[in-house]
Amino acid sequence: HLSACVDFTSVKQIVTVICLIKRSPQLKKVEFQTQDPKNQPTTRTTVARFCKLPCPPCCLEQVQVVSMRNIFGNEPELEFMKFLLTSSPNLQKMVIQPSAGIAEGKLLRELLQSRRVSAQAQVTIL
Repeated sequence: HLSACVDFTSVKQIVTVICLIKRSPQLKKVEFQTQDPKNQPTTRTTVARFCKLPCPPCCLEQVQVVSMRNIFGNEPELEFMKFLLTSSPNLQKMVIQPSAGIAEGKLLRELLQSRRVSAQAQVTIL
């Protein structure tokens, strides 16, 4: 189980989280809470650049449940969720809890259109 509060505008934090995930082959459940973007720096980065780094095939093989809380639906968060969907062959459930006042329709639409490696993966927005 891995639980972390992440600033998705921080290159350093994104790289750290991805390294932790990639080096934890027995990891079955991951849980992230996003920091409020109002309290984050204005410079934005893309998670996609870091997610494309070489990843051993087994690194996310055991992940079954992903929980994302306080999601604002910004690009770095979406890219990170897409990375998990496309890299976790045994993913069963991704539960997303948007921050108050965030339109969940756009978020759900974006994720449902994403490619998944697990046929069983269900995306649920609370």
